[in-house]
Amino acid sequence: MPAAKSRRRRSRWRIGKRILAVVVFFLFASLFWGAYEQAGSTLNLFADRYVHLEAFGIKLYAVVFVSSRRRSSSSCRQSSRGCGLRLGSRQPSSPAKFALALLFMGVAFLILMPAGAIAQGGVKVSPLWLVGVYSSKSWAKYASTRSGCRW
Repeated sequence: MPAAKSRRRRSRWRIGKRILAVVVFFLFASLFWGAYEQAGSTLNLFADRYVHLEAFGIKLYAVVFVSSRRRSSSSCRQSSRGCGLRLGSRQPSSPAKFALALLFMGVAFLILMPAGAIAQGGVKVSPLWLVGVYSSKSWAKYASTRSGCRW
């Protein structure tokens, strides 16, 4: 009987660890996708209010920068495929890919911090700040998806 109780305790401990892992993953996934989807709202408002929206005498609209995410995603896709071919069977685990995605998302917001500080001074910032943010977010998306980041 003592051996059976010990096995049940170990089994419960394993199940508890797995449930905890799912809860932690769920929390970080919620944070990730919440931050990723800021492009349609917060970043558009930032672009509209604080970004110099003129290039070569042509007036741009804030929505234009959202399309830069699509342009950068094609380069991300090609690079991740190339890395996937190079690594072959030595692919990183899903948690490692997700941690990399969170890192890229953090970099995106770190890129935005100096731009926000400059904009608070009353100066309109360059659109390249937003292009950098959207590029980093594209890398984060491809790092988080199973099929997008096969490297």
